[in-house]
Parts: sequence; structure tokens; C-alpha cells
Amino acid sequence: MSGPLAIDGLTLHPIRIPLGRTVTWASASESHADYMILELRAGGLAGVAEGTVKLNFAAATLATLASAFAEIFAPRLMGIDAANSAAVAEALSGIREHRLAKAMIDAAVWDLRAQAAGKPLWALLGGRSASVPMSCTVTRGAPEAMAREAACAVARHGFATLKIKTGQGMARDADALDAIRAAVGERVVLYADSNRAYSAAEVGALTAMFAARDIRCAEDPCALAPDRAFAAIKRESAVRLLVDGPCRSLGSARLFLEAGAEALSVKLGKTGISESLAVATTAKKAGARAHVGMMAEGELGALAAASLAAALGDTWLPCEASYFLQLPEGLLREPLAMANGALALPDAAGCAALIDWPRVKRLSP
Repeated sequence: MSGPLAIDGLTLHPIRIPLGRTVTWASASESHADYMILELRAGGLAGVAEGTVKLNFAAATLATLASAFAEIFAPRLMGIDAANSAAVAEALSGIREHRLAKAMIDAAVWDLRAQAAGKPLWALLGGRSASVPMSCTVTRGAPEAMAREAACAVARHGFATLKIKTGQGMARDADALDAIRAAVGERVVLYADSNRAYSAAEVGALTAMFAARDIRCAEDPCALAPDRAFAAIKRESAVRLLVDGPCRSLGSARLFLEAGAEALSVKLGKTGISESLAVATTAKKAGARAHVGMMAEGELGALAAASLAAALGDTWLPCEASYFLQLPEGLLREPLAMANGALALPDAAGCAALIDWPRVKRLSP
């Protein structure tokens, strides 16, 4: 199985970044952000990838992820030709779980291929522009705090689209959306992500409230499954439904599309680059839409996610991978450039040379 890009080394770099504040997600609050950097070496090159390590996101900790790589994946990868997608897929086949680890391997392999081709990843994937429109996610909190966060994001970085984390109760969600709209104006596009906080019976009332406030779509307003109930929930919704959490593979994407889904979110931490491209292609053929969702990426993860978004072209929602702007520290020697709501992707062929490795070492927990 060996070839010109035969993998001959694997190193993990755990990262812990203190946030300086408490961030509240749907099922957890945190005061620090954990990431794992994967470094794959082949033929004198180093491909890198970032994994967002949150127990509630990916059922992994830094320790369990390191163990999975050491015991399961590293032995299977040594000697595999990273340029041979079939060989990489075969090496990972048979492992049903550990989606985050497999997604990181896929991204690192693509980074190796970009170096070997002498092209930036976004160009290798078929992207036509290095400028990628981005959205910003406003996390849960008091309505006035969410409004301040939204206004700051728009003023500082020029975001034209905001994803609002709802699910705090319908009345509080309405207050938050009203406060945010007043803070950012009518031109900024808003959409809502409730992280399954509501019941199917509440979707009609919830989305009617969204529609009255010009909310573009409802992401995971309740628990969604590709079954008969999905059609009923879709009929009840006053805005377009966006399927995120339960769309975890190409197989599940196909089931949702067959059930009538019109919009899907792909995330590198769930489906990597290769499978995400396949999901987006399948959705397009079915007349549905797909965009790149958020996994609370740092700078390195944002580069990969935005490169994928560049390859997908003009999606109906901008790439969501802008969480790195909320981190007190980044991992790159030069911060990523944001202007007018768009991320400028670097021209570097591969990302290893962009990383501030002494900082990576310092941030190791």
C-alpha cells in the first residue's frame, strides 16, 4: 500500500485555551476550549488537522482521543499512501465509531495532498476564490448580552449573517431575537439554532415566532429523524428546517433527503472533508441545500472548514467557522484576516508552516 506519500509518522499536540469567560452551549458550559492537533508525516511533508474536543460535541476528551489514535488509528495508517483515497478509506474501514478521529485524519491527508500538489487546500478542492463569506454564532445568554455580542461582531468584522443560539424558552428567545435585531438592524440575516430544545408539538408556534421576526431558517428546533414524523414537522414549520445534529454521515444525509429535507449542515468534525463533499453533492442533486456548519473551530480548523466552503461555492448560508475570533489566543503565526464578513484564505500549500509551534507547546495542558 505504500506510495510517494507513504505515511511514516503521527504526532498529536493537545491544546487547552483559557476563554476568560463562560461560554454556554446547549448541554454544557465551559471556561476553556480543548483542541487536538494531528500531525501526519509522509515523504518529508507534514499534514496537519485540528479537532474540536468537547464531550458534548464529539463524545471525546483529549485523553480518550489520544488513546484512540495510539491504539486504533496509528497502526493502521503507517505505510498507507496518503495520495490514494481508496487506500486511506480501506485503512479506516471497519471502525464504526470515532468520527472525530477519522475526520481529523481525512483533513490531515488532504493537507498533505495540498503540499504535494503545491496548491492551497481551497484551490485543490476546486474553490475559485480565496475570499469566503462567513457567519458568526451568537451563543446563549441574557438577551442584552447576546445583543451586545451580535452588535460587536457586525461592527468589528462586518458579518452580514448571524446564527442565533435559541432554546432558552420561547419568550426569552423572542426577547433575544428582538434585542439582536434592534442592535444590528434589518439588513443582517438572522437564523436560529435551538439544538433540539423544543418538542415537535412546539415547532409550529416556535417557527411562527421566527417567521414574524424574519428568521431565515430553524436549525434542529426539535429532535429530528428521517422518518414519517419529519414530514409532519416540516409541514408545521413556518420557516425552512435545517438539519444538523442527526446528519452525521452520507448515509444519514441520504435518508433525510429521501424524507424531504431541504437543507443540511456539514461539519468537518463529523464528516471530514471527503464525506462532506459527498453530502453536499448528493444534496444538490436532490434539489436541497448544504452549507458548512460550526464545530467551535480554532484557526486551523477554520482554515479547513472555509476551504471546504470555498469548494462548495455559493451556498445559501455562509460558512459558520468563525468561532476562532472569540478565542483569546490562536495557533497561527499570523492571525487569519477577516474583512467585510469574509475570511481571506492564505495561499500556502499546506498549513504546517503557518502554525506557531512554540505557542502550541505552551498551550499544552
